[in-house]
Amino acid sequence: GYLPSMREELSRAEDPLRCALQYAICGNYIDFSVPQGVSEEKLEEVLASAKDIAIEEEKLEALRRSLSEAEELVYLLDNCGEIVLDRLLMEEIRREFPGIRITAVVRGGEIVNDVTLKDAEETGLAELAQVMANGDDIGGNALARISPETREKLFSADLILSKGLG
Repeated sequence: GYLPSMREELSRAEDPLRCALQYAICGNYIDFSVPQGVSEEKLEEVLASAKDIAIEEEKLEALRRSLSEAEELVYLLDNCGEIVLDRLLMEEIRREFPGIRITAVVRGGEIVNDVTLKDAEETGLAELAQVMANGDDIGGNALARISPETREKLFSADLILSKGLG
């Protein structure tokens, strides 16, 4: 698939964290729940355009600083179409900040096409992060509805990255 070529691109990038962020951001366009679906051509077009996504230097440096100071990152996942790109970003974060612990939060049940524990297992996400279900089967993470464990994890995190309706 696409992962080896994207990893190759990251290894050649002047700023691999920026490149991984660009891929993760373009992943928001890869939503298999949209009525027209995602064609192979559209997917290739979206991935090729990742390098054109502008990321403000101050925001990138603020994220880099936060990551360097964080012990625990909670990454709220959205839909399964983008999980590979999220994994790529988590790999880069772990490479640049090896001391950080990452918890990836997935949906507690099947809702549209959102990431579940099964998806996380199939993509090998557990190799990079602790994976936990949020205890709910709605899109997003409504604090009043998610499990006490997930809520506690969110409140104790040094940093939270949230994708789409994460």
